Amino acid sequence: GLYETGGRGWVHQPTEDVAKKRAYKKGEWTELELTAKGGDITVKINGVVSTKLTNDKSRRDGHIGLQLHGGQVMHVEYKNIRIKSL
Repeated sequence: GLYETGGRGWVHQPTEDVAKKRAYKKGEWTELELTAKGGDITVKINGVVSTKLTNDKSRRDGHIGLQLHGGQVMHVEYKNIRIKSL
């Protein structure tokens, strides 16, 4: 899914798609690739497209945030973060 803190909330709800669930490998690193070009946003998890949408033209600028929201204790780590201007 894709969540925006700037007022819209869930822009694209997470789904229970079987292919997307298979992309996650419990206990292993997950590769996340986010491409934002113009209003087009694509999110891939371990090579599987999980989110694809087109924003309106007024939403071409913004921030990238790495967060975890949950109601339970969790452990999250990040590594090899790269940002490339397109």
